[in-house]
Amino acid sequence: MIREYRGRFNKNHSWVYGDGCFNNHDYGANSDIIKVHEQPSDESVEYVCDTQYTSQWTGLKDTDDEKIFEGDILRAIRTDGKCMYYKIWTQPGGFVMNCFQDDFYRRIEDIQFSSGISDMQTRSFIEGNCKVVGNIWDNPELMQKPS
Repeated sequence: MIREYRGRFNKNHSWVYGDGCFNNHDYGANSDIIKVHEQPSDESVEYVCDTQYTSQWTGLKDTDDEKIFEGDILRAIRTDGKCMYYKIWTQPGGFVMNCFQDDFYRRIEDIQFSSGISDMQTRSFIEGNCKVVGNIWDNPELMQKPS
Protein backbone atom coordinates (compact mmCIF):
# COMPACT_ATOMS: atom_id res chain seq x y z
CA MET A 1 0.00 0.00 0.00
CA ILE A 2 1.29 3.45 -0.88
CA ARG A 3 1.22 5.80 2.07
CA GLU A 4 -0.87 8.81 1.33
CA TYR A 5 -1.49 11.81 3.54
CA ARG A 6 -3.77 14.79 3.62
CA GLY A 7 -3.34 18.05 5.43
CA ARG A 8 -5.02 21.42 5.62
CA PHE A 9 -2.85 23.92 3.75
CA ASN A 10 -2.11 26.86 6.08
CA LYS A 11 -2.47 29.58 3.44
CA ASN A 12 -6.02 28.95 2.25
CA HIS A 13 -7.26 26.11 4.51
CA SER A 14 -7.89 23.79 1.56
CA TRP A 15 -7.03 20.09 1.78
CA VAL A 16 -3.92 18.85 -0.01
CA TYR A 17 -3.10 15.20 -0.67
CA GLY A 18 0.38 13.79 -1.09
CA ASP A 19 2.66 10.82 -0.68
CA GLY A 20 5.01 12.27 1.90
CA CYS A 21 4.61 13.88 5.28
CA PHE A 22 7.27 15.11 7.66
CA ASN A 23 7.66 17.62 10.46
CA ASN A 24 9.69 20.71 9.71
CA HIS A 25 10.42 22.97 12.67
CA ASP A 26 11.54 25.76 10.31
CA TYR A 27 7.83 26.54 9.94
CA GLY A 28 6.99 26.13 13.64
CA ALA A 29 6.63 23.25 16.09
CA ASN A 30 3.08 22.48 14.95
CA SER A 31 3.75 22.29 11.23
CA ASP A 32 3.88 19.28 8.94
CA ILE A 33 4.93 19.32 5.32
CA ILE A 34 2.80 17.41 2.82
CA LYS A 35 4.85 16.55 -0.26
CA VAL A 36 2.90 16.27 -3.50
CA HIS A 37 4.51 14.90 -6.66
CA GLU A 38 3.21 16.68 -9.72
CA GLN A 39 2.58 14.53 -12.79
CA PRO A 40 4.05 13.98 -15.36
CA SER A 41 7.29 15.74 -14.35
CA ASP A 42 7.40 14.03 -10.92
CA GLU A 43 8.65 17.26 -9.36
CA SER A 44 7.51 17.65 -5.78
CA VAL A 45 5.68 20.60 -4.28
CA GLU A 46 5.64 21.05 -0.52
CA TYR A 47 2.69 22.47 1.42
CA VAL A 48 2.96 23.65 5.03
CA CYS A 49 0.06 22.21 7.04
CA ASP A 50 -0.93 22.42 10.69
CA THR A 51 -0.03 19.16 12.45
CA GLN A 52 -3.49 19.05 14.02
CA TYR A 53 -5.04 18.66 10.55
CA THR A 54 -2.63 16.10 9.08
CA SER A 55 -3.82 12.52 8.63
CA GLN A 56 -2.93 9.31 6.82
CA TRP A 57 -4.98 7.19 4.41
CA THR A 58 -6.17 3.96 6.07
CA GLY A 59 -5.88 1.89 2.89
CA LEU A 60 -9.69 1.51 2.80
CA LYS A 61 -12.34 3.03 0.55
CA ASP A 62 -16.02 3.60 1.24
CA THR A 63 -19.02 2.41 -0.77
CA ASP A 64 -18.50 5.30 -3.24
CA ASP A 65 -14.81 4.36 -3.73
CA GLU A 66 -13.68 7.42 -1.71
CA LYS A 67 -10.48 7.01 0.30
CA ILE A 68 -10.93 6.88 4.08
CA PHE A 69 -8.46 8.93 6.11
CA GLU A 70 -7.78 9.22 9.82
CA GLY A 71 -10.29 11.74 11.18
CA ASP A 72 -13.04 10.83 8.71
CA ILE A 73 -16.63 10.32 9.82
CA LEU A 74 -18.44 7.35 8.31
CA ARG A 75 -22.17 6.63 8.11
CA ALA A 76 -23.79 3.23 7.72
CA ILE A 77 -27.53 2.72 7.36
CA ARG A 78 -28.85 -0.39 9.11
CA THR A 79 -31.54 -2.60 7.60
CA ASP A 80 -34.09 -0.95 9.94
CA GLY A 81 -33.19 2.47 8.47
CA LYS A 82 -31.28 3.77 11.51
CA CYS A 83 -28.04 5.66 10.78
CA MET A 84 -24.89 4.63 12.61
CA TYR A 85 -21.84 6.89 12.74
CA TYR A 86 -18.18 5.98 13.16
CA LYS A 87 -14.99 8.00 13.41
CA ILE A 88 -11.55 6.78 12.44
CA TRP A 89 -8.40 7.49 14.47
CA THR A 90 -5.05 5.92 15.29
CA GLN A 91 -3.80 4.35 18.45
CA PRO A 92 -0.81 2.09 19.05
CA GLY A 93 -1.16 -0.78 16.61
CA GLY A 94 -3.01 1.01 13.82
CA PHE A 95 -6.25 2.59 12.71
CA VAL A 96 -9.39 2.02 14.79
CA MET A 97 -13.08 3.00 14.90
CA ASN A 98 -15.63 3.30 17.68
CA CYS A 99 -17.54 0.08 18.45
CA PHE A 100 -20.60 1.63 20.08
CA GLN A 101 -22.81 4.46 18.87
CA ASP A 102 -22.59 6.31 22.21
CA ASP A 103 -18.80 6.36 21.87
CA PHE A 104 -19.06 8.25 18.58
CA TYR A 105 -20.13 11.35 20.52
CA ARG A 106 -17.26 11.13 23.03
CA ARG A 107 -13.81 12.61 22.74
CA ILE A 108 -11.36 10.04 21.35
CA GLU A 109 -9.45 10.09 24.65
CA ASP A 110 -12.63 8.97 26.46
CA ILE A 111 -13.53 6.03 24.20
CA GLN A 112 -12.87 2.74 25.96
CA PHE A 113 -13.88 0.26 23.26
CA SER A 114 -12.57 0.45 19.72
CA SER A 115 -12.17 -1.99 16.87
CA GLY A 116 -9.11 -2.28 14.64
CA ILE A 117 -10.10 -1.70 11.03
CA SER A 118 -7.54 -4.09 9.58
CA ASP A 119 -9.35 -7.32 10.49
CA MET A 120 -11.28 -8.85 7.61
CA GLN A 121 -14.74 -8.60 9.19
CA THR A 122 -14.46 -4.90 10.05
CA ARG A 123 -12.79 -4.09 6.73
CA SER A 124 -15.58 -5.85 4.85
CA PHE A 125 -18.23 -4.00 6.89
CA ILE A 126 -16.64 -0.62 6.16
CA GLU A 127 -16.10 -1.15 2.44
CA GLY A 128 -19.56 -2.69 1.95
CA ASN A 129 -21.70 -0.44 4.16
CA CYS A 130 -20.03 2.85 5.09
CA LYS A 131 -19.86 6.21 3.34
CA VAL A 132 -17.56 9.11 4.24
CA VAL A 133 -19.87 11.97 5.26
CA GLY A 134 -17.26 14.40 6.59
CA ASN A 135 -14.40 14.65 9.02
CA ILE A 136 -13.90 15.69 12.63
CA TRP A 137 -12.41 19.08 11.69
CA ASP A 138 -14.77 20.34 8.98
CA ASN A 139 -17.93 18.79 10.39
CA PRO A 140 -17.96 19.00 14.21
CA GLU A 141 -21.76 19.32 14.08
CA LEU A 142 -21.95 15.63 13.11
CA MET A 143 -20.45 14.73 16.49
CA GLN A 144 -23.11 16.56 18.50
CA LYS A 145 -25.37 14.03 20.23
CA PRO A 146 -28.98 14.48 19.09
CA SER A 147 -31.32 15.57 21.86
